[in-house]
Amino acid sequence: MTDSGEVNLDGVQMIMLDLGLVEDQIFKERQRREVSFKQREKAKKFHQRRVNFDQIHNSQFAPTPLGRGITPSAVNNPRQEAAKFRQLGMQSSGEDNNQSALKAMMRPSNDDKRGTKRKADDMTAEDDKQQQKDEEEEEPDNDEVRLYEDGFKDRYYESKFDVTSENLEFRYTVALQYVRGLCWVLKYYYQGCVSWDWYFPYHYAPFASDFIHITGLSTKFDKITKPVIF
Repeated sequence: MTDSGEVNLDGVQMIMLDLGLVEDQIFKERQRREVSFKQREKAKKFHQRRVNFDQIHNSQFAPTPLGRGITPSAVNNPRQEAAKFRQLGMQSSGEDNNQSALKAMMRPSNDDKRGTKRKADDMTAEDDKQQQKDEEEEEPDNDEVRLYEDGFKDRYYESKFDVTSENLEFRYTVALQYVRGLCWVLKYYYQGCVSWDWYFPYHYAPFASDFIHITGLSTKFDKITKPVIF
């Protein structure tokens, strides 16, 4: 690929052509991973807010009605009991268990469970408010290019360069200049600065599939330039 700072453009052309054949699949797979990651993070936050009410009502922390001669029992080893809840919470299947627990709590209760339905309603309302808040805080999708959808190249060049989809020569020109930029960087590290006034004339990069006919590109730079002194 390279030899003492010189680029073998034939090898670059071969690699970029092969990469260009699968770049759309790469973008789609990246989008799939990003969506999956966001869903996992959202589910994690949601489950962290939920409480397994079935386990609580079967423990020492179960709510006990006061009055009528009922004396609440003392809690033994509260730290150990709390650690048990954390472990059960990590092993819980999540939302299904919590929903079934809420439904069980909201059934008509006897005197010993008075007030349970009200607490369940409060918990559910609080979860709904938090979920709505999370959805409002999510960043809006302002991606007009949408690399993961067909036609992304046309949208990209229209959005970033204000160039129509019919102007294929412009894409190839961007790619040629990008290759010269890669050659400039490579020469810089092997031979020093080969040109003080060369720069990549665009703000955005091309796609791998745009690297066409780069084998005849000149990688020579004007060596008479001098650094800019302010």
